[in-house]
Amino acid sequence: MLVPLTGRLEVLLAVVRLGDADRLGWWRSHSVDETAEYVLGASFPTTWMATGLELAMESARIRHDNALVRRNAVHLFSDYLPFHQMLRSWLIERKLERDFRTLLWTRTATVADLKQRLGPTLVGERRADGLCLGEVTATDLQDHVSQQGLLSTLAGAYAGLNGEFRAPYVDLVG
Repeated sequence: MLVPLTGRLEVLLAVVRLGDADRLGWWRSHSVDETAEYVLGASFPTTWMATGLELAMESARIRHDNALVRRNAVHLFSDYLPFHQMLRSWLIERKLERDFRTLLWTRTATVADLKQRLGPTLVGERRADGLCLGEVTATDLQDHVSQQGLLSTLAGAYAGLNGEFRAPYVDLVG
């Protein structure tokens, strides 16, 4: 059964891919480029693309956690939000189904692709290695509508980084 790629996952995949070394180099990973195909393809000949995206997402999580040392910083890949778990589950399904057609576009993903999926972006306040985009409450983190808004806000910030990495986040308050 082919599970469709939702808009939320497309946005997250676009951010993951933009951080790759052959794109903007924020997390220096190689998810679906020639290097990944060569290295991962030898060990995972049929699932290398999904595996590469999983590894790049983990690199993104680590990069954000290192940039935002505070526990109350909520970023796109943090455990406060369900998005990275959703994407990981979806990528595992792709491996099990051996269906990677929905991943092919990631090879050529650009900032323009991300902007097209999101619309207008928000400019935040630079703080150390982060880009503060506001505040969120624990109640908002549990609300699906608020989560969708956070996804758009956080992901949209990457489209405006102009190559320089600043980890977009919101402060958890209350």
